[in-house]
Order: sequence, then C-alpha cells, then structure tokens
Amino acid sequence: MAIQSSSSDATYSSESDTESSTTNYGHIADEPVHFSYRNGALAWSSSSLKDEDIITVTRTSSIEHSIFSLAPTDDKKPFELRTTNATTLPQAFLDKHLFQALPLHLQPDTDIHVLISTLSGTGLSPEFFDEVLHPILRAIGLADSEYNVVRTSSAESVVEFARSTLLVAANQGRKQTVLMLSGDGGMVDTINGLLESGHQSRYFTPPPRRSQTDPI
Repeated sequence: MAIQSSSSDATYSSESDTESSTTNYGHIADEPVHFSYRNGALAWSSSSLKDEDIITVTRTSSIEHSIFSLAPTDDKKPFELRTTNATTLPQAFLDKHLFQALPLHLQPDTDIHVLISTLSGTGLSPEFFDEVLHPILRAIGLADSEYNVVRTSSAESVVEFARSTLLVAANQGRKQTVLMLSGDGGMVDTINGLLESGHQSRYFTPPPRRSQTDPI
C-alpha cells in the first residue's frame, strides 16, 4: 500500500486493486467532498460521473477545474450538458480527461465551419449546438469569431455550401474543418457539392487504385 499526503488534501493508491484507484479530498461547489476514481468512474458523496459521459475537463486555476459531461438521457430531454466545478481532482482522472490544447484541426490557421442541418433526423441539431457544442467550444477557448456557423434547411443548401465555400477554399489550398451536426444525408450532400462542379481541387490526392488481387 502506497500513501501520499500533503496538508488537508490526500491521494491514496492501491497496487493490489484490479484497476488503479485514487482518492482525494477536495470540493464540489465549495462543499468539501471525498473523491474516488476507480473503474472508469469519478465518485463523491452519493454522486458519480462515468468516463463515457465526460466530454472534457478544463482548468480554471492551479487546483480548480470544470467537468463537462452529458447527463443520462430520457424521452423528455435527449441530451443535457452538465458543468461540475471541483477542486483537487484525482490526478488519474485529470490525466485521462484534462483538456490540454486545441487539436490541429481547430487551430487558428484553419477555416472552421459548424454545419447545422436543421431538418436532419429528429430536428435536434440546432438545440444540440446551442446547449452542448457551443458552450464546449467556448470552454476550450474557441471564440465565436473563430468559426462560421452554417444552418441549412435542405439538401440543396448543403450542396451549395460545399460548392461555394468548401470547394473554393480547397482550390485556394486553405485548411478546413467542418463540424457537422447532421445525419448521413448531410455527409453525402456535402460530398456531392464538392464533386458536382466537374473539377477537383488541385490539392486533391486521389486514393490508390485497388487491384483485383488486393484483399477487401
């Protein structure tokens, strides 16, 4: 058994556990709690958060963090973003979920588009953007001015966006990222818009041809 402690905060780990476990004393919304992180779940008091529900964790100070997670769904509310403010979280939990930096496809030298297909599927894309994606983008440091929101209402409008915006930028050699809130149809419509003009970007690299002897 290995024990580490410092002042009022302590971290414990047991090498005999099937999966590593850590325990911390910290706070949730200024209330003192006893954190335990084991078997893919952060637990305190009578509450817990599973790894599979956590989107990311951001740092607000040297020991303070905000945990962004999706609440369990039900018929009335298919999705709900929860923000849990905590201090002195277990290091193993932070190692797995702490947001470090924007990935390459969201860097400032990239044209970023958020395509919201308003009529796709059950029509929840606009609400998902407003309640989940937009707050997450803001939390990781991506300002509204750093990306373009495109709301489409038909297959034709998706095709037109791909043809007039994505293809033009591709032919200019600009890096682009599209965060697509849509079903499979939106993806197909985007591809059709890129190919409909009859010519491809000079930056396009065709995939290698598969011979008849290549495995499928």
